[in-house]
Amino acid sequence: MLSNLILNDVEAICTFQGYFYDLVNKVFAEFVAVDYSEEGNKSFNDYLKIKLEEVTNDVQSGHKRIWGYYLNADVKRVTVNSSPYAVCVYERLGFVKTDEQQERNGIIYVPMAHEIV
Repeated sequence: MLSNLILNDVEAICTFQGYFYDLVNKVFAEFVAVDYSEEGNKSFNDYLKIKLEEVTNDVQSGHKRIWGYYLNADVKRVTVNSSPYAVCVYERLGFVKTDEQQERNGIIYVPMAHEIV
C-alpha cells in the first residue's frame, strides 16, 4: 500500500513533509477552520509544524515506525484528541469518547481512548 511505503520510508517522509503540511492545511481550511477562532487556527498551524518535524525526526533516527509501532510496544491504551469531524472514524477503529467536546487554545476536540488487548 502506498501510504505504508511513504510513511515508513525515511527519504519519502523528508521529501513529502511539505506536501503533507500543505495537504493537512488544505483539508483543515476547507472543513474545520471556519469553526475555529483566529487563536484556534494559529494553534493548529503551530501544532502541525511541530508534529511534522517530530515525526520526521523520529523516522530519521529510527526511533519508531509510523504504522504498527503501538502493536509491537507494551502499550495498553492509546488516547487521542479527535476533531469533532473525526469522532466517527475513531469509533470505527475502536476508540470511545472519554469526555465531552472541549476547547483549549481555540482548538475544539473530543478526548477518546482505545484499550489495546
